[in-house]
Amino acid sequence: MEDGRKKIWICLLVIVLAAVTVGILYYFSTPDTSGNEGYLIRAPYTCGAPGGNGCAV
Repeated sequence: MEDGRKKIWICLLVIVLAAVTVGILYYFSTPDTSGNEGYLIRAPYTCGAPGGNGCAV
């Protein structure tokens, strides 16, 4: 019984350490959001602008 609990704790510890490692790597791999970089907002455009959709709804 004690051996099974030890294996479960080791498995949980490995999972938590992997999650922390992935979180740290994700945090340091994201670019700095200086200016408008990193936002998912499109710039306004007119209906006849190139790349526009012709104001179709």
